Amino acid sequence: MSRQAVLAGNFKLNAPPDVMAKYTGNQANTINISIRDKYPGLKAAKLLVSLVIDKNGKFEQASVLSIEPQKLAMNKTQYQNFLDEHFRNQKFIPAVNNNGTKPEVSNLILRIAIETNLPGSMVENK
Repeated sequence: MSRQAVLAGNFKLNAPPDVMAKYTGNQANTINISIRDKYPGLKAAKLLVSLVIDKNGKFEQASVLSIEPQKLAMNKTQYQNFLDEHFRNQKFIPAVNNNGTKPEVSNLILRIAIETNLPGSMVENK
């Protein structure tokens, strides 16, 4: 991509897609996820996560952007592993630009609340 094309407005450099990726699973505001069996060490937490979704709507990886309470930050990898496993086979609608092109990958930002005192956790689907 040439600098002239960017300056002419033909390309958006490092810009988010016009339509973000979407989760196609449960469309309710919360999604139940069972955590007790495989991740008994997870504590109740509120997470802000970024899911990487490819141009075909396939989940690639999760990244925990923030975690509360802050003292759980040292366990961030454990939460990411849980999210990677949970979303691995989930369906997503890929991001798309107004011109119909799809970026190779895009990020879907979600807030997730893990409640260990309930039979599962709750994922806020915004």
